[in-house]
Amino acid sequence: MSLTTRRLYLSSLDSNLPFINDGHINIDLTRADIHCKNSQLIAVSLVRMEIPATVGIGTYIDSTDPQNNNLILQITRASTPPVTKDFIFNNRVVGVTNPLQFPLTQQSVITDIIAYINEAFGEESIKIDDSIQTLGIFRLTTPNNAPSLTFNYEFSSPEILRALGAKTVINTSIQGGTDASPDITRTPYNWDLSQVLPVIRIKTNLNFNSNSSDADGDSNILDSVSTATTNGNQYFSTLGIIEGGNTINIKNKSMIVHENSYMAKQIVPSKRIDNLEIRLVTQDDKLITVGQQPFSLVVQIDILEGL
Repeated sequence: MSLTTRRLYLSSLDSNLPFINDGHINIDLTRADIHCKNSQLIAVSLVRMEIPATVGIGTYIDSTDPQNNNLILQITRASTPPVTKDFIFNNRVVGVTNPLQFPLTQQSVITDIIAYINEAFGEESIKIDDSIQTLGIFRLTTPNNAPSLTFNYEFSSPEILRALGAKTVINTSIQGGTDASPDITRTPYNWDLSQVLPVIRIKTNLNFNSNSSDADGDSNILDSVSTATTNGNQYFSTLGIIEGGNTINIKNKSMIVHENSYMAKQIVPSKRIDNLEIRLVTQDDKLITVGQQPFSLVVQIDILEGL
């Protein structure tokens, strides 16, 4: 039974950390004077969180290594001679020497990635297989009579491969029909960009009684937010507008809004909370950034009778 209940309305704009990793904040709570008696317990729960649609997996590193938090896709095009290119999809956390061409966020759509790849190869090299899309099958292939493409899994991030419907443990090759053979080789699975960042975990500096299945067994996770199916999540739509013969894509999405319906109380072992540190991470504990946009959360503090 709660003896007292208080709610904290927090914003990343009030963080006292340097604005380098904008998915990592620290809020001074000394003015709130959150404490309990030795015979009591402090419980923390997430009520609501609002995250901008610019959220994405971030990195500090300029490299094409699929480790170190990077989101890398390596494609080999079977032209003459063959051409291999690396595509980087991270949000950059700090200033860089080689700026990214395509940071992948919750606002991104599959046509953005296709345009990015085609631009890099200098011509249409990949496309949606619209011949089966009406059947609810969303696969990628190459244009007719175009060279085949191979997604090289060893040099690619599994998040990107899953998002594009490619395999993560062996290479995936796709090939549209040719004059010699009308057979089409598609990606084996549906593309689904929500697989890049399906869940955002909210880690804190508090040691709760929860646990995670990852290698570290984190016990400081306050809650998790589903980016695709969260109650209140407002999806964006892509509208095609013809203007002067050109198609303009307009994307509408405001925020990812998480409203907690079950309000699980996480017991804090200490008797006082002077600050709350929040770090947004993926389910694999990778760094998340919000594209220099603010996020906010409502946290409930309950003082409970001790056992």
